[in-house]
Amino acid sequence: MMIPLWGPSSKAAAGRFPIVKSFVSLSLLWLVFLSKQLWVSTNLVFGSSKGNDNYNDGSQASLKQSLGPISASDDPLRLIFLISMGQEAMQSKLVERFVWSARHRGDWKGWIVLLTDAPVSRYEDPQDDHLIVMNPLAQHFNTTFREDMPYKRFKTYVLDYIDMDPRLDAVRLIYYLDVDIIVGNSLPKLFHDLEGVYNIPKPDGVAPLSKAPLQTTQTTSKGTPAWLSSIPKIWFFKNKYAHLTVQGGQFILDRATSKPCLTFWRELIDANVTEFKDQPALHKMRLHQQTHIDPYLNSKQEPSIPARCQIVTMEWKRYLHFPSNSTVFKAVGTIQKKKKPTIHTLIHFKNSCNSTSQINDKVEEQFIEYVVQNKDLARKIHVQPDADGNGAVKKHVVDKNGRIHLQ
Repeated sequence: MMIPLWGPSSKAAAGRFPIVKSFVSLSLLWLVFLSKQLWVSTNLVFGSSKGNDNYNDGSQASLKQSLGPISASDDPLRLIFLISMGQEAMQSKLVERFVWSARHRGDWKGWIVLLTDAPVSRYEDPQDDHLIVMNPLAQHFNTTFREDMPYKRFKTYVLDYIDMDPRLDAVRLIYYLDVDIIVGNSLPKLFHDLEGVYNIPKPDGVAPLSKAPLQTTQTTSKGTPAWLSSIPKIWFFKNKYAHLTVQGGQFILDRATSKPCLTFWRELIDANVTEFKDQPALHKMRLHQQTHIDPYLNSKQEPSIPARCQIVTMEWKRYLHFPSNSTVFKAVGTIQKKKKPTIHTLIHFKNSCNSTSQINDKVEEQFIEYVVQNKDLARKIHVQPDADGNGAVKKHVVDKNGRIHLQ
């Protein structure tokens, strides 16, 4: 005899069979217990426990206390940093798509810095006086790595390039975002939420240059020991895959304190020139953290060897979306029904992701056009060769200032 466990008939069955009722109750209690244990263990593993000053529980009460009003005056204190390297990137419109979506969908009026090996004139926009285009220094370009790792390595120099432009002296927080992201919602709100939930230092208008010595503080919040507060920090979203540590395509830097983290990251990258991703180096940073930080989080004892960096991990599902064939088809179906689909703030069409490459081009274009409200930027088009052969194969050259660009 089959006894349904849910629905009207299940209640009647439970009344006739007390053992079923007890079984259902115990099962539900066990599921609640397991979910709580999973939540606790996840936060302990990733160093986001309530016992340190990098975490807020995200409740309405705590958010109300930690978040002030969103203000356009905050924009000069924050910055978005992009990297676009290689001829294929130069001939695409990924940069234009990001900047357009950030300005129009993301309502971002602050600084955007682009580091690129394309000629500066390729991206300079006289109508956008808050877009800064830079060429990288030749001394930072390491060609001994595989595939696009020479380009990925530039992530570890973000603060160096910001220090080179005096217009950016007031900037305190840097949001690095991969250039193949499109923006679907308010960026000031996203930054505001992350800074409140994860206790990221609030910009105060006084931003010491990242080359200045790290200032150690003895003041803490929520009873956090001074040794933990003084450790350099970098903020990443957790990776969507359990076997990887964090998402490498989005991170937050505190200009005053995060540079040692970038130096550590670069050292670990340079230690393995055969690697073609930056994830293994980040994983090694997490292993370092598990030895020098995590065991002491709930202890009165201090680590004998100071940690070089703390990776603070952030939940990603609320803010970040990696489109797949099924999710894009579903969203376009909703759009065609004249309804509004769920749109995340950061939509990452990863070029190297199999799930992204399998998306139907026409469907993808419809979705992107809906998000960015720009038909030209929705299409997978490339900059065509002009009469001067600008689409031909190019090589890197070094100018008189030691900067490299394609020519």
